[in-house]
Amino acid sequence: MGTTPLWQAMPFVRAGRFQRVPAVWFYGATLSAMHFVRVLDNAIGGKA
Repeated sequence: MGTTPLWQAMPFVRAGRFQRVPAVWFYGATLSAMHFVRVLDNAIGGKA
């Protein structure tokens, strides 16, 4: 996806304002959701 013209045309991508995060398995219901929140928090600078 990162090399597609549509992605490259996004203003936030051109400005470098995005963060890659590791993949999260979403079929674990609540535990997966909690893990995803921790991953996101760490990506944006939190201390979860």
